[in-house]
Amino acid sequence: MARAFARRRYLGGIHLGNPHDALFHFVFAEVRHAEGLLRRLLPPRLQKALARCKITAVPASAVGPRLRRHHADLLFVVYHPELGQPILLLLEHKSGRDHRLTRQLIRYLVNLGPAWAKKGGLPPYCVSLVVNHGRRPIGLMTWRPLLRKTPRAEGLFEGLRDLDPTLRILAWDLTNCSEAEIRTALLTALARLCLLFLQFMPDSTEAACIERLDRWAELLREAAADPAGHEAVDQLHSYILHVTDVPADRLAAAFAKILQHSIKNPMITTAQRIRAAARAEGLAEGKAEGKAEGKAEAKAEGKAEAKAEGKAELLLRQLAAKFGAISAAVTKRMNSATASELDEYGLRLLNASSIADVLRAE
Repeated sequence: MARAFARRRYLGGIHLGNPHDALFHFVFAEVRHAEGLLRRLLPPRLQKALARCKITAVPASAVGPRLRRHHADLLFVVYHPELGQPILLLLEHKSGRDHRLTRQLIRYLVNLGPAWAKKGGLPPYCVSLVVNHGRRPIGLMTWRPLLRKTPRAEGLFEGLRDLDPTLRILAWDLTNCSEAEIRTALLTALARLCLLFLQFMPDSTEAACIERLDRWAELLREAAADPAGHEAVDQLHSYILHVTDVPADRLAAAFAKILQHSIKNPMITTAQRIRAAARAEGLAEGKAEGKAEGKAEAKAEGKAEAKAEGKAELLLRQLAAKFGAISAAVTKRMNSATASELDEYGLRLLNASSIADVLRAE
């Protein structure tokens, strides 16, 4: 139950519904990690034609009817000198079958078109890309889920289904991939680790988790050597805490052994945040030992922290609904703000015309 609660919390300061989305977004929001994945998903002809074209990340939101804002996972744009319209690469992440996927992508692309219309008001070229992981293959991507046929209605069923809207989706289904195939893909070390973690880490036993970390040690060391490697390692560590029951101290020791240094503050802070939130909901982990005063103090601290996190989460959702995509810097500032500061931000939001108005210094 504690892990189920943790899945609804933050992963390294990013709230995106579940830890799978948070890890995927953290890694592939950066073009240097996403570029290899995007090019791998494209057909060979497009790979060759766009080989020299720059890929740029852009806000993944579009305004639809009634000013409703639609959000996708990640969006990238490519400009080719021979085309009048931009090429949009929409990258979606799924952790299992979702019969709404085709409808979701079509709706998003229709709402996205006007914002990117260029020469002659023509819509952009759009390419829909999906990465799927988990225990179940992605299955057939259709407008509606396949219904049970009856002998009398079979002809009607087939005739109507043939007229459903279609959208060609290019997918990489990790459920059909071996570990070796992902490890040897032409991606950055962190990108490969992200895909390996998404596919093989959830619900791993402690022994299986440690064994996999040892096999992926070279990738971990390479990712950690990056200028932003410390944050990347923290995100990977946090993901394991969310999706397994591996004790935090043993996991930290495994990371420290591989990386040959002591992992202290970021890792321990993440574990404490998860457990404090669990205590606030009556889902405390660990041994029921210690003094009564210590328990009461820890419970009060956990409630205060959970309350502030709840305010930050609500405010981030309101900011995203009003202004669109939220940067990592704004997310970090909200998560580090006190309860009184968050209350002040909420009041400013009522009349603010930008995120800067909300966060302005007095």
